[in-house]
Amino acid sequence: MRVAVVGGAGFLGSHLVDRFVQDGQEVLVLDDLSSGRLDHLTDARRHGKVGIHTISMEHPHVGAMIVRFAPDVVVQVAQPVPADRGLSDPTATVQAVVGRTARLCEAASEAGARFVCTVDGVEFFGSVAHLPVKETQRPHPLHPFGASLYAAMRYVEARMGRDWCGLVVASLYGPRLPADTTELGRALADMVQRRTPTIAADATAAHDWLYVEDAVDAIARAAEGGMGLMCVGTGETTSLAAIVEALAAEVGYEDAPSFVAGTFPIPAQFSLDATLIESRLGWRPWTSRVDGIKKTVTGAADAKPGTRQRALT
Repeated sequence: MRVAVVGGAGFLGSHLVDRFVQDGQEVLVLDDLSSGRLDHLTDARRHGKVGIHTISMEHPHVGAMIVRFAPDVVVQVAQPVPADRGLSDPTATVQAVVGRTARLCEAASEAGARFVCTVDGVEFFGSVAHLPVKETQRPHPLHPFGASLYAAMRYVEARMGRDWCGLVVASLYGPRLPADTTELGRALADMVQRRTPTIAADATAAHDWLYVEDAVDAIARAAEGGMGLMCVGTGETTSLAAIVEALAAEVGYEDAPSFVAGTFPIPAQFSLDATLIESRLGWRPWTSRVDGIKKTVTGAADAKPGTRQRALT
């Protein structure tokens, strides 16, 4: 296949590019490097056929770049998250999120490609009564950003017919976890540097935590033939405090982190039911929490300052 990966230099995207290269696919990466890093793609570029366009998704030529590449599949893994989840400017948030996804969707349609988009499950579904969450449950987003993701997914479904797949993904951890855009990544970086982390989130909030390579496997399977909306998670809940404690133990950091109130609401508990994707695509999570934590800490310890450059806007 020829695959265009939007957000391919980021945390999830770069792992996905690695997987596509391992599978022998030709890859085009589009990323504005607002949170992505070019050094995440060093191995993929060395071992596979990977092209990179440093470009904003708002650029008028982004669709033409995708069409010119003539992909079989377009995968969207990037969706910049507003710091306040769009609470200060809901209208701009909706316009940005839906507009960005619509442009990519239309480019995929023009290229005759399938379209696979991923969204964060907590943001997308918000607070729901029954756990683990199934695809048939009605989302109740807690802020404008989550509602925008829901609207964008419905747009894709309406436009692409059978040529789309939407993956609602659990909270991710793993190597390359960004320290500048995630509370968990920031806490891990602080512990590796022997600084006391201050985490702006509810320590008792229990969510579904999925190792990044397990999520990548789900996306790769969906790229080959998934259809419709599917949940990708473990079905289990683990508190943020427990995840941080496990990371600290692996790092060898003994001081207690500081938790402070976050700036936006999150569900007290959240998990995803992966029964549908297992029945359709044979996917299930396989990485144990112990192995995932070890790999995450090893990746953080080996991390070097990233390479950034200005995106074409």
